[in-house]
Amino acid sequence: MNIIKQQETICTSSLSLLLMWVTDLATLMPELSTQWHPTKNLNLSPSQIKKSSNKKVWWLCDKGHEWKTSVGARTGKNGTGCPYCSGQRVAVGENDLATLNPYLAKEWHPYKNGDLTPNDVTKGSHIKVWWVCKIGHEWESRIANRNNGNGCPHCRKAKLNK
Repeated sequence: MNIIKQQETICTSSLSLLLMWVTDLATLMPELSTQWHPTKNLNLSPSQIKKSSNKKVWWLCDKGHEWKTSVGARTGKNGTGCPYCSGQRVAVGENDLATLNPYLAKEWHPYKNGDLTPNDVTKGSHIKVWWVCKIGHEWESRIANRNNGNGCPHCRKAKLNK
């Protein structure tokens, strides 16, 4: 089948290649294409995939973090970056609570959080966990709130009552 435009005939397969070239990731976002994982995407390259594709592929940031997400998630209006660098995922020894706030990690309750440890969460996490202050008070609070300076509520009440 041929498409006729301005008295020229273009083969539909050539048109498909031309359209892909104009909408592919490598052409439209060359900076992002540098984070395309060099080995984990088999034979697929940024020039073979559309910028808006929902296909999940592997990425590699400048710090060496690897993750899998769709091309569209990276290129959309609220495009995402590296989930480890942004603190959405834990990179032990880099962005975990134990590494970034060891003082706070010392107040992590030793058994009420199950298998979860300060190495498993980021300092900005909104999950609630159990804490124990240096004089033994126990309470539950969000990690992010604790990291922002919220301490033991029992000790705070005691100070206010003095």
